[in-house]
Order: sequence, then C-alpha cells, then structure tokens
Amino acid sequence: MKIKIFSIVLALSILLTSNATASFFSGSSTPTLQSLTTLVSKLSDDIGTMADRILLMADEIGEMADKIGDMSDRIVHTEEMMADLTRDLAETNNNTTTTQVIISSNDQSVLSDNDIPNFTSNSDAPQMLVYISSSLTMTTDTISILVTDTSDLAQQWNQLKTLTNNNKIYVAVKTIDGNQISSLSNVLTYTTLY
Repeated sequence: MKIKIFSIVLALSILLTSNATASFFSGSSTPTLQSLTTLVSKLSDDIGTMADRILLMADEIGEMADKIGDMSDRIVHTEEMMADLTRDLAETNNNTTTTQVIISSNDQSVLSDNDIPNFTSNSDAPQMLVYISSSLTMTTDTISILVTDTSDLAQQWNQLKTLTNNNKIYVAVKTIDGNQISSLSNVLTYTTLY
C-alpha cells in the first residue's frame, strides 16, 4: 500500500514539475546548468517532503487500525455482558426450565479459517445464548453471546475464535423462549485449522 501511494505521489510530482519546468523555460531561450541543478534540487526536496508525509500518514492509518481493533474487542465484551444479563433476567423470573437442549454438529467437526460452528438443536426457541470456550468443562475462558440466527455468530466469530486452545474450541448453548431459559446443552468439540 505504501509503495503504491509513494508511486502515485512520485508520478504526480514529476508531472507537476515538468509543467513548472515548461513554464520556467518558456521565458528563457536556453536552460543553464545552474537552473537545471536548482530545479532538480527543488524536485528532490519536494519528493523527500512528500515521502515524509506519506510515512506520517501510514503511521496514522496504523494507529486507526489499532483503535478499530480495540473497538471490536469492546463490542465483543458488550455482547458478552448483554448475553449474561439476558440469562440472569430469565433465571430471576423463576420460570427457568430444566429442559435439556441437545445440539448436534451438521457433519462439521473441523473449522478452517473462514468457517463458523454449524449446529442444530432439538429446540425451536427464538433465541440462544451460545457459549464459546477454550475448555471442555466451560469453566475458563468462556464467552457467551446472544444469537437469534447464524449471522449473529458469524459477525462475532473472528473475536470468538481467539479462544481456541490446542487447536480445539468448544460450543454449548442455552435456549431462551420468552421468560424461559433452558439448562446448558451438551458441549460440541471442534478442531480448528487456524
């Protein structure tokens, strides 16, 4: 990217300088060595200044990318808090059911870089809390997100897949239907290729 920007700036500076040179020479009949040396020196200074500006812009773009990364981490954290809050609200309504939800993988046990877990459940509840964890017991490094369809999981997956541990990631769900929330489902194990 830096090379392309630098090439464009260099081409523009040469074009602009050639126009300036044409008007510079139009007043005199023959260019002198001194005038050519001055012109080349000025062009060299201009290119150096433009290169410095390009490097400064590249640094600012890098800082902006870091800020975007921080924002995406905060979004994942917010989703996690919202999912936990939804679960807590459902459980405090004393309408918690002991319905056991069973999830099964759709013939997919290996996830490549662009895959997300694809599973079905025996429940038709409109919402799920999907738990992603680095451990089979779901006790450490676990994030939960509220999901209404697979696109919700797909949008967050790049941040969630960082929980992969020894090329394994674990998924379980609780379903939410109105004020009723199920107990935690069985845990699916996925092997990751990233």
